[in-house]
Amino acid sequence: MCFKTKCGGCGKATWAGCGNHIESALKDVPVNERCKCPRDSKKFERHNSRHRNVLIRLTQRPSLPSSQRVTVTWSSYKHHNTVKLLVSVSPLGPFTFFSKLWAGSASDKKIVKKSGFMNNLEYRITYVKIKFTP
Repeated sequence: MCFKTKCGGCGKATWAGCGNHIESALKDVPVNERCKCPRDSKKFERHNSRHRNVLIRLTQRPSLPSSQRVTVTWSSYKHHNTVKLLVSVSPLGPFTFFSKLWAGSASDKKIVKKSGFMNNLEYRITYVKIKFTP
């Protein structure tokens, strides 16, 4: 499925996803307001854009713990075992950062500070936080 997003190079409306539903994703955007950048977008690398990284926090439920060492993943809030992973993705798709796995009880703030993610950011970059909880 495709969805509407903002181009990191020119700032106009563009799409992301499988590529089979582009017209439905951009149906409410006039043609002159759509991104004309090439998909490989060398312009993106040269352009000093504020919209380069997307921050994603993934929460996953591992199988039931078989030992006490695995019980550190217990989340009293969600009432099951969870792990977290911090991932940064550029608007064109490639991953730019992976953190180590964290116990589900770790706060997002702690993960961002201790993972080294902030050391990889360029000046004035904005980010979007998306949560996935299966």
